[in-house]
Amino acid sequence: MADRFLDLSPEDRRALLRAPESDRLLAYSGWQLAETIRQAKDIVHLLETAEAAWKQAKKKESKADEKEVC
Repeated sequence: MADRFLDLSPEDRRALLRAPESDRLLAYSGWQLAETIRQAKDIVHLLETAEAAWKQAKKKESKADEKEVC
């Protein structure tokens, strides 16, 4: 949370520090959710990259098998 806090403008930092604890916890929960979503997007990207590499490897394997049959 500290790095997210530092990303805020000075005015937003002061407002958050003056806010009731429930509002601060809500802000923290929102930051956690945003971070979870970012990590999920990274995982999806890695899975898509792995899937594309797997498909390309399968194509090369199929072409190699075809050459062996001929």
